Parts: sequence; C-alpha cells; structure tokens
Amino acid sequence: MALRKSNEITIAVLPFQTLSNNDEFGYFVEGFVEDLIIDLSRFNSLQVISVESTKKINPTNEEELNLIQQLKADYFVKGSFKFIKENLRINIQLVNTKNGNIVWADRYDEKLSAIFDIHDEIIQKIVSTLQEQILTNI
Repeated sequence: MALRKSNEITIAVLPFQTLSNNDEFGYFVEGFVEDLIIDLSRFNSLQVISVESTKKINPTNEEELNLIQQLKADYFVKGSFKFIKENLRINIQLVNTKNGNIVWADRYDEKLSAIFDIHDEIIQKIVSTLQEQILTNI
C-alpha cells in the first residue's frame, strides 16, 4: 500500500448505475468508469482508490458514506447512465465524505449514436471539473 502524501486528496469512483436492461450498455458503463479512474489517476494531487475496492459498494446503499469513509476517501464520484431510445443521459456527482454534501453535480445528454465519438470528451470534461472542484474545496 502506497503512503499518502499530506497534500494528496483521495477519491473513490463508485460503479455507475446502468438504468437499462441491455447488458451491452452495462459493459459500456464499466468501461467508462475504468477510463474515468485512469484519467483521474494521472493527476499527482489525486490518489484514486482502485475499482476493485469500490465494486462491493452499491451506489444506492444507505451505508455508502460509511463504507467510503472506511476506504479513507476524501471524496467519491457516483453516477448513472440512462439509455432511452436513441438518447443517453449521464448524471454524475462529486460528494464530500466528511459531511455527505454534494460538491458538484452535472448532467450530460447525448445521442446514443454519437457516444463513442464523444466518450473521451465527456471523460475529459468530468476529470478536469472534478480536479478543479476538489482543489478549490480543500
């Protein structure tokens, strides 16, 4: 286990909910979360908890805040994907584990046919916004 530097912020990315019955979308959402974790890991000021540690946490679980605090995360990210006909909606929240307050939240609406084209763009928007929000809320 790596030692935590005093100026590092620890963040956990929870599995996003897939609000669809299609397994194909579930794989897409898992890949999206993986990419989000990888991109967050590139910032020296952030320590990202592995996806294996967060898979056991159900984002709808009433105990989620306690479970995340046990991981010693300062913040966590959770979200959902809604697939409706030809449309996709991504909801995402950044939550402070000390008080459970939502620090930042956003919604992204896209056409499903273009999702692979804008996948990296959405990830980059989220990552840059999350880093900015975390660093300004220290």
